Amino acid sequence: GAGFEVPDYLIDKCTVLRAICVDEEGNESAAASATYFVDFDQKEGYQGMNIVSIMTDPDNLFDYDTGIYVMGRAYDTSREYDAEQWYADVWWWQTGNYRQRGRDWEKEACLQFFDAEENLLLTKDAGIRIQGNGSRGRVPRSFNFYARNEYDGNNRFEADFFGTRYEPQRITLFAGSDNYLLKLKDYLAATVLSDRGFSTMDYVPYVMFLDGEYWGCYWLIEKYDEEFFAYHYDVDNDNVIMIKESQQGYLALGNEEDEKLYDDMYAFIAGSDLSVDANYWKVCELIDVDSYIDYCAAEIYIANLDWPHNNFGLWRTRTAEQGKYSDGRWRWILFDVNNASVMSSKCIELDLFAEVVANDPMFSSMMDNDEFSRKFVSRILDMANNEFLPENINLFLDEYRELMKDPLTKEYERF
Repeated sequence: GAGFEVPDYLIDKCTVLRAICVDEEGNESAAASATYFVDFDQKEGYQGMNIVSIMTDPDNLFDYDTGIYVMGRAYDTSREYDAEQWYADVWWWQTGNYRQRGRDWEKEACLQFFDAEENLLLTKDAGIRIQGNGSRGRVPRSFNFYARNEYDGNNRFEADFFGTRYEPQRITLFAGSDNYLLKLKDYLAATVLSDRGFSTMDYVPYVMFLDGEYWGCYWLIEKYDEEFFAYHYDVDNDNVIMIKESQQGYLALGNEEDEKLYDDMYAFIAGSDLSVDANYWKVCELIDVDSYIDYCAAEIYIANLDWPHNNFGLWRTRTAEQGKYSDGRWRWILFDVNNASVMSSKCIELDLFAEVVANDPMFSSMMDNDEFSRKFVSRILDMANNEFLPENINLFLDEYRELMKDPLTKEYERF
């Protein structure tokens, strides 16, 4: 299906070995796993790239009933339903095993991570799931990795993947989503805007081998979860609320009643006359205004077409505590900007600012305040003259091309 065919050339493979000890009574030891790469210094497409080897029972991925990587039974039993949905002619939104979510569709795997100098960083038994929304239908697919005590007695990935000493509980191996050919937009935005007043994730380039077979290149990235905010912002992980609007709804971290904190904040801002100083001062108590300005300026400048109705996110502490970020105000997070038009020739004439003013009651209301509107104009011009200055972006793209040209070419040939 979907135009795939068997390659007419040899695919790179590594050698995966897994072993256990069995005593006379039949008791089995824990598995020992190892991945070997022979003569890879003579192969193209790996220079400067880290490598992750995923070792798992092939049925976990490709079984008709339970495999998480295939269309499988879920597709065959949903075709009549799918034919009546809005996505009837959008093949990558069709129901499949890979579109199933939750712990029931998490599979155990052994992961081995190697750095760009070929050093083994970590061997880890972990859970794997397919990641994404529409992109779940594309090949190669993205994965989420989960560290859990039940797999190996340790609920963290004990490696400094991102050079920040952060040892996460969850990480994503990201295939690029709608920008899957170049895998550039999310990485570019998160990297050049990393010093602004909203959260961004760290990105590290990886090549993946799946049960020994070359499976393309990806970004290993952080996940926005309670541990991310606890580590990066020095807050209590039990005190974090996150609202994240994608295809799955609002509340991402917190209790059901926490969603009311967001609804009340939004209703006040959207429904108040913010040209009145007292109302605007109240807003400043509810949100980090500078975070919101930076976030909106960034999304509008890059012309993210899948926003603000979708792919927005923000977080706060539930109760106020000591600390700069524990004040209970909302702050924003950047993610999923691979529909940004500023990085393509299409829609370059789109006035996304006017679209957002017309269709986002919160932003429109904020723009009624003179102080906010002045700051917003100043901030978006500052981005144009700094982060997005052509010579800065051209230098970024030159470095990207140097690193990613061969790995991306290799993946394109494969898939």
